[in-house]
Amino acid sequence: MGAAKPLRLKNGKAWRTRTAAKEHFTAMRERYGVGNDVTDPKDAEDLHALLEHYDQGWEPKKTSKPIEKFSVQWNGAEGRNTPSFFIHYEDGTQDDFSALDAVDHDPSK
Repeated sequence: MGAAKPLRLKNGKAWRTRTAAKEHFTAMRERYGVGNDVTDPKDAEDLHALLEHYDQGWEPKKTSKPIEKFSVQWNGAEGRNTPSFFIHYEDGTQDDFSALDAVDHDPSK
């Protein structure tokens, strides 16, 4: 088993392990429930910072357009139907993202 990998986001939020960060975002998703907007500004700030972390090394970037809000919705991508965070952009479009994949993302690779 490898060494625990910490995660530190640009907004200052940090976890000693990626597992702890996943638990944080899973609990957040479950707290809101499917069909609801993320209403706590601190939660939205954590999600935005997580997206900035995830965007490092990817194009196009999910943070390339102004974000209006986040919500939790059913995601039927890849033949699954799981609750996921969705990004709602100011231009009326939306995109899904997996917080768990974002936590695991290693921008140095």
